[in-house]
Amino acid sequence: MQVNDVRLQNDYAPMDYVKTSINKIVINKRKLELIKQLENDITKDAIKNNKFQIYKCEAALLVGFMSFNFSNARSNH
Repeated sequence: MQVNDVRLQNDYAPMDYVKTSINKIVINKRKLELIKQLENDITKDAIKNNKFQIYKCEAALLVGFMSFNFSNARSNH
């Protein structure tokens, strides 16, 4: 067995060791931001075109979209 390097306690992990995890975290964050932006765009478009219904229930107020044309959705990116 060969030891190439020693890491001290509370020291940072080597970049090669954590690069894959960092990439996955960044991609997931971007996906979540995109989903949030799409939800906002869909909601704004539905309200603008008056294509929504409001459903009331005891637990929460739900908004249902009657129809949506995804070709009208625009992203600010």
